[in-house]
Amino acid sequence: MSLGRSGIVDLMLVAGDTDDVGRNVLEAVQIPGGRSPALAVLSDVSSERERLESLGIAATSPDLDPSKLVAWLSDVVRQHRESDQGWRSKTVEPAGAEHSGGDAAPWTVEDDAGESAGTPSTHRDAGQPRQTPGTVTAVWGPIGSPGRTTVAINLAVELGLAGEDVVLIDADTYGASVAAMLGLLDDSAGIAQACRAAERADISGARLKSLASPIRVAGTRIDVLTGLTRPDRWAELRAASLAQVLSRATDQWSHVVVDCGFGLEEDEELSFDVPAPQRNGATLTALTAADHVLAIGTGDPVGLPRLIKGLDDVERLVSAEKSVRIDPVINKVSASTSGVGPRAQIRSVWSRYGSQYEVHAFLPHDAKAVSNALFGGQVLAEASPKSSIRIAIAGVAARVRAGAEGLQSEPASRSASVLSSEQRDSRRRRRGSTRATMNPVSRIVNRFSRTKQG
Repeated sequence: MSLGRSGIVDLMLVAGDTDDVGRNVLEAVQIPGGRSPALAVLSDVSSERERLESLGIAATSPDLDPSKLVAWLSDVVRQHRESDQGWRSKTVEPAGAEHSGGDAAPWTVEDDAGESAGTPSTHRDAGQPRQTPGTVTAVWGPIGSPGRTTVAINLAVELGLAGEDVVLIDADTYGASVAAMLGLLDDSAGIAQACRAAERADISGARLKSLASPIRVAGTRIDVLTGLTRPDRWAELRAASLAQVLSRATDQWSHVVVDCGFGLEEDEELSFDVPAPQRNGATLTALTAADHVLAIGTGDPVGLPRLIKGLDDVERLVSAEKSVRIDPVINKVSASTSGVGPRAQIRSVWSRYGSQYEVHAFLPHDAKAVSNALFGGQVLAEASPKSSIRIAIAGVAARVRAGAEGLQSEPASRSASVLSSEQRDSRRRRRGSTRATMNPVSRIVNRFSRTKQG
């Protein structure tokens, strides 16, 4: 693999056992901004060749006449050079070999399960794609348990109560906990199954739907792709496979809510000279694919600086090719950690030291309501429907839903909550000044700001 990424190889030819050839191999041979080799496979199994072709990998039979094989390989290289995304080859069958037809539908993992792609469905729940792609909302937050999963779960439920067709995906590779918080059995990881299926072939919406766990909560239904059962399984969530899963999810559901991990680092390249599995790859992929990012942080002297610093990294990661809304949400707001009048205190600190994005919402620190829901394996709409935090999250869901409709109808410039350049410049100037009297949050953030500038 290292030789293939050296930039001096025109073609990588795989023969023999091809079970491990999938999206991970395609990702490994890609050289960003460089000369990537073409990839070709020799397989005597017709269904395996069709599977590889569905991934865009050229494949043919090893029984091909030598002269025809040479011509075919040359054509693979030529077509690869002419296309930025490689070439999807048509299978060249030798004389007398089993022929499945050049126009045959690509093999998918559903074929092994006996599913028929041509069976008409009476409703979209059976796998009928949406006419317009759904919206991906990534719920991210820095390290320190700011409440990402609590917000993600209850956001998905509130969207479902508002009439949306929702799937909740647990993509946290450090501490997946959606299944436990919803009282689901933790014996399988739906997201890992989906990524394995996407790794081997182009997964369909119907197959993805079958891997999700449907649950009925608070009078509505949402689908859940549960997370990893053990943290050491993080390598199963490959970036390329998860990107395919998210893409297919938007074809199946109107709203995709992704519970992300906290890590944004990409330091694997310091230890490997070839593309290595990234533990943070799932989070990075979710943020890149998102239409809307909810950045969750706490309003205390520890959590607020972490959120401010992390937002700079989030903005760097999100795609610049599409309109992406980044909305900070301050969770666990209380006078005990932020001072008297906590919202005003946090707003004051944020206006001086915060990022270019205005605070989207404040969620009160309602420990009793959250604890009751966790103890019963319920959501807030069931355990504490009139609690202050449930009402606040319902308000966030309403704004998320309104923003999703705006994104589909009229792409906007980054985010409606982004400050003007004059406001940002004024905020940067204030970072260098101090006041004689500061609340505890302000003192900590001011110290953080000076350290960051130094």
